[in-house]
Amino acid sequence: MITKIVIPPLLLIALPDVWLWVRQRKTRRQATLPLMALTLVSAAVCLFTIRFAALDDFSFSSADCLVLWLLLMGVFVVPKALLVALYAGSLRMRGRRTRLLTMTVGAAGALAVAAVTVYGLTAGFRQMHVTRLDYSSTDLPPAFDGYKIVLFSDLHLGSYLSHLTACGNDPEHTVRAAVDSIMRQEADMIVFAGDIQNMRAREIQPFAHLLATLKAPDGVIAILGNHDYPEYIGGDEETKRQNLQLTINSIRALGWDLLIDDNRRIRRDNDSIVIAGMDNVSPKPAFAAKGDMAKTLNGVRGALTDNPHNSTHSSSFILHPSSLPPFVIMLQHDPRTWKQRILPETTAQLTLSGHTHAGQICILGWYPVSLAYKECYGLYTDKDSQRSLFVTAGIGGFIPFRCNVPAEIVVITLHHNNKNNKAL
Repeated sequence: MITKIVIPPLLLIALPDVWLWVRQRKTRRQATLPLMALTLVSAAVCLFTIRFAALDDFSFSSADCLVLWLLLMGVFVVPKALLVALYAGSLRMRGRRTRLLTMTVGAAGALAVAAVTVYGLTAGFRQMHVTRLDYSSTDLPPAFDGYKIVLFSDLHLGSYLSHLTACGNDPEHTVRAAVDSIMRQEADMIVFAGDIQNMRAREIQPFAHLLATLKAPDGVIAILGNHDYPEYIGGDEETKRQNLQLTINSIRALGWDLLIDDNRRIRRDNDSIVIAGMDNVSPKPAFAAKGDMAKTLNGVRGALTDNPHNSTHSSSFILHPSSLPPFVIMLQHDPRTWKQRILPETTAQLTLSGHTHAGQICILGWYPVSLAYKECYGLYTDKDSQRSLFVTAGIGGFIPFRCNVPAEIVVITLHHNNKNNKAL
């Protein structure tokens, strides 16, 4: 997707060189060898960008090309643009020391951008962390005290097909490490919160033998994310329908229980909880907005509120004073749905989401993605209802880059009490 927006990258590549040539002509100096060499490299990167943007499926068949393009942008294009911009600004400054300080800062910034790019595309993308969350609720049936769930999300398997990001390891390295880590937790249930692929179902096949080994007593429950739909590929509606069906079939072939606006009841002795999997809901037109709340909680008495949005559900779904609401864990890929739909329309106590990847970069404890998402990463609790949302940073990313945001596996332990919930 990033290279499909081809004009901004081309401008970023070319404009600094254009400015340098214009300045050279104004000063009536002959073109120097470094300037000519710089322009030739920039021209080559422009041609590579145009060729790469023309590929139909660069996220799968050309994973190494995607990483190479990102490296060129981070190591050459952005540092060059930064240096030229600061050089142009320094010409308007008075004092040699001021100009020298400006260019020194620019050089340090350029080196930092290059270093972060290389690290984020290689070692940073392969780091993994296990987060442990103790979730307490008086609504949880006593039989489920100590029940353990492992949450993971956003595999984006196509991004692991690059040998460049593998740093000398085989491309399966990170996926194998994630599977091994999940199985070591000995969970009662494993849940996957969507985005198993980048664009196409065939990305799943190279890793199917690993993912099929995920097992838990109450199964592996999965939902679809926005990247699991065919909005990101071309073709007619029938081609898109077939790709979606192949994705669904591939996930279910792993032995995972894929919930598409559906739910499952998990029983312990005479008690039970409900795991509901809502289809992807995203507000932007480019993403799929499929979720049907009434279908998702069909048959779960008391799980839906008497909300105008639930006009299609029958009266048996409405919360009756004589019945306690069930303990519902809602799986929804996009965390924005929590406040928009889940809180007002359901009684679900705990929602698990992914989608944001925590922005894949953290700067001194600040997540830039928080500018776009109010609930971008971690545990959130509604003050009025005391119902909670946990947003995981996920495993991978369409852009195979992570800096200070390692791939994440979340171990959630449920408790029957009213202690404060916390993640470690």
